[in-house]
Amino acid sequence: MKKKLYFIFFFLTTVFFTARAQLYINAGIGTMNYAGDLQEKKITMSQSVYGFTLGGTYQFARNFSANLDLTYGKIGAKDSKNGPKYFYRNLDFQSNIFEAAVTAEADLFDISNAASEDYSNPDAGSSRVTPYIFAGIGFFNFNPYTHYNGQKVFLAPLKTEAETQPYSLWGVSFPVGIGIKYAISDNVIIAAEMNYRKTNTDHIDDVSAVHFVDTTQLLATNGQLAASLSYRADEIQNTKYPFYGQRGNPNKKDNYYCFLFKVIFRFGEGIPLFKYGYGN
Repeated sequence: MKKKLYFIFFFLTTVFFTARAQLYINAGIGTMNYAGDLQEKKITMSQSVYGFTLGGTYQFARNFSANLDLTYGKIGAKDSKNGPKYFYRNLDFQSNIFEAAVTAEADLFDISNAASEDYSNPDAGSSRVTPYIFAGIGFFNFNPYTHYNGQKVFLAPLKTEAETQPYSLWGVSFPVGIGIKYAISDNVIIAAEMNYRKTNTDHIDDVSAVHFVDTTQLLATNGQLAASLSYRADEIQNTKYPFYGQRGNPNKKDNYYCFLFKVIFRFGEGIPLFKYGYGN
């Protein structure tokens, strides 16, 4: 999977920076969060951490572009902040996220030269402000961990749900999002964006199986640490969460999302592809 990701990244980077059309680079900062078994709400600011993005845009038509973005951030969740239903289950995790994604983007209005006097004609169809939408596919890396007795412990190698093999720490993401852009000048654009990534994995939080594994069995096969971190309700005095209670939901994939503020810079003058194209 790593070799495939590197190849795709190299190929797309080559396309972006050798294509004969208008190019942009962007950088963004904001919050990242996750939706899964330890975070009941699909979208919330509760337990958000940080997220950063760096990318390039290849504008191949007045209102349409292709993006290559690298995103780095952190997510995490605790049952102690997950509402009363799961408070005594007492599971938690944190994970860094690294993602490379390709998306197709559509702007409602053309803002590529909106601040220029050449576009003062309203018939040109330009605007300083435009909503936009995008969708695509990406690859990402994660590695859930927790803290136990003052130590950072990575969970995948422990096989806390008695997996025969540790689950893959690479996944496929399907980013979709909406945002709004404002052209400060022909060369500088700012944007506010919300993006959501559906994924193909249920292990970002190390929680998937419906029921807890027999800790006696897990102790014998995977060791004391795996047994201790599989069922953590007993760490709370007078716990009210039974061992036969729900651990996770294998039918519910884990997802993550960002709220970002971005700055976008025009990269060079570009080569016009259409009569009224950008870069004129």
